Amino acid sequence: MAEDPVQFDDPCDHILYRLLEMDPITGSSDPTTLIDWWQTHRLHTESFTQFLIRQNLLTPTAEALLKIAHKGHFQLESLAELFPNQLAGEFYRRLQTIQTQSTSIGALQKPNSVRQVRQRLPIPREGLTWGDFLLLNSIGSGGSSLVFRALRLVNKELLALKILKPRLLEKDPLWYDHFLTEGLIFREIRHPNLLQILDFGDVDGLPYLAIECIEGVSLQELLRHSGQIAWPKTVRIGRCILEALRELDRHGYVHRDVKPNNVLIARDGTVKLADFGLARPKGLVEKLPEVADKPRWVGTASHVAPENTRGTIHVDARADMYSFGVTLYQMITGHLPFDHDSPREVIRLHQEAVVVPPVQLSVDCPKALSDLIVRLLAKDPNDRFADYDALSHAWAELEDGID
Repeated sequence: MAEDPVQFDDPCDHILYRLLEMDPITGSSDPTTLIDWWQTHRLHTESFTQFLIRQNLLTPTAEALLKIAHKGHFQLESLAELFPNQLAGEFYRRLQTIQTQSTSIGALQKPNSVRQVRQRLPIPREGLTWGDFLLLNSIGSGGSSLVFRALRLVNKELLALKILKPRLLEKDPLWYDHFLTEGLIFREIRHPNLLQILDFGDVDGLPYLAIECIEGVSLQELLRHSGQIAWPKTVRIGRCILEALRELDRHGYVHRDVKPNNVLIARDGTVKLADFGLARPKGLVEKLPEVADKPRWVGTASHVAPENTRGTIHVDARADMYSFGVTLYQMITGHLPFDHDSPREVIRLHQEAVVVPPVQLSVDCPKALSDLIVRLLAKDPNDRFADYDALSHAWAELEDGID
């Protein structure tokens, strides 16, 4: 393999260049043309990776893969199986704009497609033998995926199978890499309070994630059945959610969709935080497309932090703390802190309304727990906890004080 065309200061730059060089599409067009463009147009000491992010050529997910590779969690060859298709797709989708900005990029040829996908894909259904799996029954459906309880035929392992909805892949082949990146990253993160991704792959071109199967209920189902949860159980479940978020934070990620529906409670009482599809590396700032007079956010309107409802998304652990606070509020009071039929009005309430302390709605809620929840729901992220160490310390004092 040839030497890098320049001496990179950022290790991610070196990994990125090697991946470009290995990509049969981008590599064949000589990635040094991108290096030339970067050196001509970068801002001050902007790294190659930072430059491509600013030019919208790298997605946050692609950047996350670089960071994971830099930590040594994956071999370059393993990353190359997923990374180049996503990266090439971003390059070619924006190539027209780039070429009007600079002639240094070189003459790249747009391929017919980044990944060949059949026009119509079979829809997974209950009772179907699908690849190496028998799909037993449907246990959920989200915006992008179908979830089945399934049996792995080779060893009779019971698991949950999260499968990308075929219509999304038919519309945009880049969904393939976007979907499997969740498995690539979070399979390596193991913790008793995080739902474990076991492996990932595809059947007939349709990607899936194989996930540990929890026999139990979601926190949302528990709340629907019981109305509210007694404070000792709220504190115990809350500690488990906190430990899950703290572990994600240690690995450099923010969940971005903490809510009762993504908290699973097994029959033995084990608590697991699930669904990492929206998770992103800490420190990123995303700008959502403008829609006239409408709030813009990522996640769930009822649980989103107010600072992330105006179109600029700050990937910050304190936003997860806010969503955690909303979840605790639901548990101890049986109600959302801000509720309305209109998501737009819910967002306005998150931004402007004063929260009613839980102690005023639940007579058995300890004041210390109520005060902690109110702090988590502060409008200004600087008024929440600075980090998970500070929150964990406050939680330990809460547990000691109300035992």
